[in-house]
Amino acid sequence: MNRIDTSVAKKLLHPFLGLMLLASPSIAFAHIGDFLGFGARTMGLGGAGVTGDTSGFEAYHNPASLASDSKERLTFSWGLVFVRPSFLSINHVVTQNTYVADGQVYGTVDTQYRDTFGQILGLSYKVLPDLGQFTVGLVAFLPLSQLAYMDSGQPYVPEYFLYRSGTQRPQFELGAGLKVLPGLRLGAGLHTAFGLTGNGSVFLNTKANSVSTMTFGASLKTVFSGYLGLLWSLGEAEGTGEQAQRKSQPWNLGLVYRSSASSDFTLPMTASARALGNASLDYVFTASSSLFYDPAALETGASFAAGDHRWVAQVDYQFWSGFKVPALTLRPGQDSAQMNPGSVPSYNFLNILVPRAGWEWKLNSFHTLRIGYSYRPGTLKGLSNGPGNYLDPSKHVITAGWGFHFDTFLGFPIPSQLDIALNYQQLLTQKIVKTGGNEAGDMTDLKIGAPGYNAGGRLFGGAVSLALAF
Repeated sequence: MNRIDTSVAKKLLHPFLGLMLLASPSIAFAHIGDFLGFGARTMGLGGAGVTGDTSGFEAYHNPASLASDSKERLTFSWGLVFVRPSFLSINHVVTQNTYVADGQVYGTVDTQYRDTFGQILGLSYKVLPDLGQFTVGLVAFLPLSQLAYMDSGQPYVPEYFLYRSGTQRPQFELGAGLKVLPGLRLGAGLHTAFGLTGNGSVFLNTKANSVSTMTFGASLKTVFSGYLGLLWSLGEAEGTGEQAQRKSQPWNLGLVYRSSASSDFTLPMTASARALGNASLDYVFTASSSLFYDPAALETGASFAAGDHRWVAQVDYQFWSGFKVPALTLRPGQDSAQMNPGSVPSYNFLNILVPRAGWEWKLNSFHTLRIGYSYRPGTLKGLSNGPGNYLDPSKHVITAGWGFHFDTFLGFPIPSQLDIALNYQQLLTQKIVKTGGNEAGDMTDLKIGAPGYNAGGRLFGGAVSLALAF
């Protein structure tokens, strides 16, 4: 087929190609466990859970802590999580220029991201209590607003890339723990991710007595990544139960290593249009990116109990430097029309150190008070003053919680724990001032995001969880 350059065909295909660029799920995120922590008890302690005592969610926080000396064989936990984001508004900036479209446009950027609302489940079963307390566990997060939501945002317009849809997908964790020596426990787990592949074609027909057509197909596959845990308690417990363990094991030391997980997306696409007579203009390209990216992490922590008080400290080292901005590739096929390839800005990502700390005060046999704090640095090296507008400000996280312990549940002799937590995240304000010229260095045009804006905001939410021991 001959190559054709017609303004009519370009006007038909440009909106479609732009839609594919924006719809390509290309933003990567950390998961709900890193964002909030599983369970209201852990959330109330600033997300520090590597030393155990996470009320049924040990399979995620540290699978080694599954192999506890408790007399209960089965533990079931269920809860709800809600967080509402509120980012600073970004108005009167360039949202389109000649580098990505036909002209320069000023407008308002979408900073209204979805709330996080879902349920959390935890299940553990002591399979072999007489053989190293061998225990298996399951932890899951299931969004309630939808089964899953994916949205890349736009590659050049300002985007808080870790917040748009990172907590809008299911998460499953499988773990197992074994007591190998007095006071020493080991564990292993599997973290699930998902890969998406698809293909599509569209034909836009302007000829009289004809129709336009479009087809699309996709498949979803599961991807696993592993993690390992270690828990060392200084001194073996005498008897059973949490109180006995705290009295004889004042120190707990925990260590977890998580490997990275990447959920890839690939979409071969064929777009054609008939604009002049029987002649058609064909575009063939492949969109490829990463749906989600969970970085490798090394988490270490310690807890100390004295009387009715317990202090927890944890440090997470997250390997974000391996993250690469997803690229959309437009690959011309055989006899395909001329096109310019897709491009995304280049960013430098940093490994970060996340400190966490928490304090727990057992007021009496029924009530426990908790407070926590963590600080998460931004993952981007420098501000987005040049091409591109990815945003990830550093933030302070302040948490508080209240626990209620009961010896019965609905009249049955089932020990239960009800935990409530509040979570406040304050993003540090960044002042973005765009450099001159557009993304290609053309000084007659301005970069998207020009002349500049303030980035930041806050998130507020909480969780409630119930744990039952059988």
